[in-house]
Amino acid sequence: MHMQLAHTCFRVLSVASVVALLGCNVEVESPDQGNGDVDGGEDEAIGTAEQAFAAFGYSSATATSGNAFQNLGTWSGNAAYIMGVTGNLRDGGNVAMYSWLGTARVFAHADSGVSVRAYGGLANPGTMITQVGYSNNSYTTTNPRVFLASTSNNRRCFLTQVINYEGGDNFADASDYIGVEKDGGSWYLHGQGKVAGYASCVQVTDYLGEAYHGIQPGSVDLGPAVNGKTCWLKGIGGILRGGVSTGVVVQYDAAQSRWEMNVSTNTQGFVECSI
Repeated sequence: MHMQLAHTCFRVLSVASVVALLGCNVEVESPDQGNGDVDGGEDEAIGTAEQAFAAFGYSSATATSGNAFQNLGTWSGNAAYIMGVTGNLRDGGNVAMYSWLGTARVFAHADSGVSVRAYGGLANPGTMITQVGYSNNSYTTTNPRVFLASTSNNRRCFLTQVINYEGGDNFADASDYIGVEKDGGSWYLHGQGKVAGYASCVQVTDYLGEAYHGIQPGSVDLGPAVNGKTCWLKGIGGILRGGVSTGVVVQYDAAQSRWEMNVSTNTQGFVECSI
């Protein structure tokens, strides 16, 4: 049974539910708590111990009036994903995980006079699905969602790039949102408002749970750092127009040996943990 607190909701959400529910904090649930979003049937049977993630790279890059990057490790055969976006993502702002000469790189680009920080993670092994999704400005008028991959082989999906194109005004409203969702037998990149970004998918052994937090500032405890566990951003939104201490960050707290997600005022974060 789930405990309900004042102004707080505890349940796992789909992205479609998330974009309709601002100001509600959602706690991570494990599959044995009756979460309806857990892969079942064929997906459950495919995971093996050899597929377990080992998060071995986690870093950030801060750009002020230009570009910055950090290399994390070998791209091929690994899963590279965004773990956080902070700062002022105004005209031309961009955060991404991409391959540079075979190396996974976390990248940030900032407009003149402001700073953007990108957080990226790398886990191994992770069989990457190469499909990416992209929306130019508005899902509601041009492209409601973009197909990423089927849900077979225990696939899970996450963000690999969040963009505000030059001349655009993406992520300037508290309700702007981009993320991934599972609908029937497919994964999609989905959003609302003026947003743009890319996503990708990997195969996992087990889905451990997901959580949403917004639009008030706060921290979500994502549970202990059990062997092979990693957590990544499935979705982000809100007003990304502050300093580098404002935004959404998923991180590993080594002192406490736990994962957590931190969200600032007027931003939204949607995170998943898998193994």
